[in-house]
Amino acid sequence: MISLPRETNDQGFKNVLGNRDLFALFLKDFVHIGILDNVRPEDIEDMTERYIAMGFGQRDSDTVKRINIEGQEPVFVVGLIEHQQEVDFRMAFRILQYMVLIWNDFEKEQDAINKGAAKRKGFKYPPVLPIVYYTGEDTWTSQTNYFDKVYLNCVFEPYIPKFEYLLLEADDYTKDDLLKNKNILALFLLIDKLRSADDISMLEDIPDEFFKEVQSKTPRHLIDLIGEVIEVFLAKLEVPRDQRRNFREIALEGSLAEMFDQFESYSVRKTLDRGREEGRVEGIEQGIEKVVKNMLLEEINIDIIIKISELPLDQIMSIKEELKRLGKIK
Repeated sequence: MISLPRETNDQGFKNVLGNRDLFALFLKDFVHIGILDNVRPEDIEDMTERYIAMGFGQRDSDTVKRINIEGQEPVFVVGLIEHQQEVDFRMAFRILQYMVLIWNDFEKEQDAINKGAAKRKGFKYPPVLPIVYYTGEDTWTSQTNYFDKVYLNCVFEPYIPKFEYLLLEADDYTKDDLLKNKNILALFLLIDKLRSADDISMLEDIPDEFFKEVQSKTPRHLIDLIGEVIEVFLAKLEVPRDQRRNFREIALEGSLAEMFDQFESYSVRKTLDRGREEGRVEGIEQGIEKVVKNMLLEEINIDIIIKISELPLDQIMSIKEELKRLGKIK
């Protein structure tokens, strides 16, 4: 079970929950339960519509997965995304509700296969994996064990269910932590951290080698999905549609590195706009030239620099020659 109480920008992790390839990577990279390390995408069965219809009403942010492990009984994983900033203090109870619903349905399923199976001594229920992946700004303070939600629990201890959910807080994972995994999931989780145009700077300095390795082992449909997620984020920032489409087109061409260069350039453009408006200390032109120098040091494509800075090519080349004389670039 995965729950994500969070702000309205939930598109990144919502796609992780909804995509079998990404979900399999998530189990391996974050859960660290040996039996789930080698789960393949085809082992993951989406049961969301079945369980939502049975007991929880229409919740487009919930997901239920059945993990079919060869030679083993199934394991269930449930995902709950909360569109809120507050900590959900009912989380342990909500998890218990899902557990009971899943176990009750499993009984009926097994009885349909083998009449009376659930009444036999050897009958066992499948495990339900509870995980809370929290992306809110405040520290998660809700009890992680259902036992702690019941009053007089010390008096009635033998009769109260005890189970914990694994708490994963997004803020505990830095950019470097995520990039160590060297897979497409890291990019989704980085995008999931973005809240404003200023946050795009988080995507700077990602080595080209990382993009090359990720691209070499990532299915095309996931590359396209990254483009969709970025487009949704830019739409929330009110970026014009034609600019948003440019990111999708680059994704369709299959170039992760170029797409993220363009994404970073949008952040630089926002900085330039603020510099043009403020332009007090160094003056507008000096401020623009300073940004151009930084882009040249970062080896950003000249065409992109021209487009962003709106400076003529000869002026940019003059700045580049100055950096060469200073020995800062080759």
